[in-house]
Amino acid sequence: MAKSLPPLGSATGADRAAAWPICRSQVPIVLLVYRQAGPKSGPHVPKSAEGLRTISWTATRPFPARRGTRPAWGRPGPPPLPLPPASLGAGYASLLQGSQMLLATNRGLYRLPYPMNASTPTPEPLLKGQIWSLDSIAGDVFACGDNDLWVERGGRFIPIKGVGGSWSVAEIPGKPGKLLVSTYIGFVLLERGPSGEWQLTRRISGYNDAGGHFIIDSRNNLWMAHWMRGIYRLQLASDEKRFHRVELLTTRHGLPTNRNNVVSMVDGDPIFSTEGGFYTFNYASGRFEPADELNKSFSSIPSARLYTDLAGALWAISPDHVWRLTRRDGHPEELDSTSYQSMGERIIPGFDHLRFLTPSSLIMSSQDGFYDIDLEARRTPERPGNLFVARVSDKSDSTLYVSGIAPHRQSELKVAYRHNSLIFDMALPEYRAENAVRYSFMLEGLDKEWSRWSTISTKEYPYLSEGSYTLHVRARDAYSGRQYTTDFQFTVSPPWYRSIIAKILYFLIACAAGWGIYTAVKRSARRQADAVERRKEEEMTQLKRDADEQALRKDYEIAHLKSEQLEHDIKHKSEELSNITMNVIRKNEILLDIATKLTKVQEAMGPDAAEAKQIARIQRLIQDNMSHDDDWRSFTRNFDIVYENYTKRLIELHPDLNSSDLRICCYLKMGLSSKEIAPLFNISYRSVEMTRYRLRKKLGLERETNLVDYLQKI
Repeated sequence: MAKSLPPLGSATGADRAAAWPICRSQVPIVLLVYRQAGPKSGPHVPKSAEGLRTISWTATRPFPARRGTRPAWGRPGPPPLPLPPASLGAGYASLLQGSQMLLATNRGLYRLPYPMNASTPTPEPLLKGQIWSLDSIAGDVFACGDNDLWVERGGRFIPIKGVGGSWSVAEIPGKPGKLLVSTYIGFVLLERGPSGEWQLTRRISGYNDAGGHFIIDSRNNLWMAHWMRGIYRLQLASDEKRFHRVELLTTRHGLPTNRNNVVSMVDGDPIFSTEGGFYTFNYASGRFEPADELNKSFSSIPSARLYTDLAGALWAISPDHVWRLTRRDGHPEELDSTSYQSMGERIIPGFDHLRFLTPSSLIMSSQDGFYDIDLEARRTPERPGNLFVARVSDKSDSTLYVSGIAPHRQSELKVAYRHNSLIFDMALPEYRAENAVRYSFMLEGLDKEWSRWSTISTKEYPYLSEGSYTLHVRARDAYSGRQYTTDFQFTVSPPWYRSIIAKILYFLIACAAGWGIYTAVKRSARRQADAVERRKEEEMTQLKRDADEQALRKDYEIAHLKSEQLEHDIKHKSEELSNITMNVIRKNEILLDIATKLTKVQEAMGPDAAEAKQIARIQRLIQDNMSHDDDWRSFTRNFDIVYENYTKRLIELHPDLNSSDLRICCYLKMGLSSKEIAPLFNISYRSVEMTRYRLRKKLGLERETNLVDYLQKI
């Protein structure tokens, strides 16, 4: 168990921590740190420490051993190295200066001899605070920190006045003695004075945003990535006072995203790593283009920083990834994505750093300090691991299967339906690195593809249907680079209501129900047939009845039509007869008038005159042709036919009316005016009005009642 240590320089003897320097013939896998317990104490070195040693000062539980004795796995080891009894913190940068190693961390800048040996002293603290980068330029060592930019003078670091917090420093190509510094608030220019001291000359105008790590290409373009906005392309003016070109390149220029972009220099050209792969910049078109060769080599590593080691190999560093690509004549040869994978989880995102010491060794920064990696180390033969299902439980955490415990055998596991929500716990022993094993699952018959790789060794499948299943599991050990697969077969029993016995019972019930339905349907069909027959008979009876009623109705309609036609003819003929009668009456009136006038002529001529005799003869002829009473009776009869016994109804209402009154009423009923009635009675118009007045009295009409309207309504 790790525990705190005394401050720097306060530990002596047995209180000092020491790291086991693994010989160069071992494979680099992890760091190991331990604390010396006493004269007979020694390093505890598991197999996972092959090829690595720590430059991180934390203490672990002591493990007894003696110098020169065989380590736990039976191989003799070299003597231990004493290391300082304190933690340096998270590593940011390293720099080998002769035989001295400078280490920049979040707690300060430290120096110690390198390579380490048995007499390695406690690291010497040089600066306090966060130190972001270390660079050796023009014979001087620069340390960019949270508060200042420092330069080494006589083994000490002194700040350069006026610079403030800085990220990185680089020499302006083609202009020795002039440095460009990226600070928290932009860029500044440093120049070497006559005495060899570096001085702040001016702040570079044109770019006022926060700075960062940058590179300068062969065209004097300064490239710097912003974590959210995109990538800046800057060009310094010839007077070195301003940036005459400040261009923010974004997705409009071909980037897949504006965030999490990384700028690296590979073979003298800038390479831009994005969430969508690697890109180069086409200076002619001003757009980013995919770097096909790099994307093919590093197919699935996003936003990675690229480093070129002294052997020409490319390193791609990103969170959870540490890959190395060897090259021959500048072309990819072999990709190692597993040997250093366990270190990826300890990388500080955005602050990774590799310092290549020789073609076969390097220092890598990490959250715990630094890794000292030997690329020529060989891997100790490993015993293959075993991937297996350790436990199967349901959602209530009831254990259904435990590996290696009878009677639960993998081929015999049957799960009751009430436990159909299953949780599988996988196991692949790997004690050398945390989260080194990643798992992927696919349940045959349910999943269409493998699940994503994850460090979670548990997989849940809720509410499985009954049936036989095969769980395919694959595991990838990032530490050893091995991949394992296993299959686990199990059966989920159906619920009781879907068991074989239940199905037989359902079948018998279905047969009985079918027979009952058949019988009921047959009985119902018979009843329906009888009902149809009865309905047909009723329909035939009804049709016959309807036909008879229709015939009667037609006969009635014909008789009614004939009656109406007859009445119409009678009325028509009665109207004609009335008109003829009126004509006869008028004719008689005319004849009567002629007879009256002839009488007057006869009287004037005397009785003996021959003309008088002729006139008398004419008068007799007129009298013979006049039948006044008979004409009126004929008129009355025809009038009652036309107006439906009008005179009878009128006499019933008013029995005191005489024949003259009836004649006046009939003429008024026919719509004749007083002027038209006067000649019919051979009286004057005034006499007709008097007759009408007397008629109103007999009828008993009020003053406001119209005589004609009253007669029309009867």
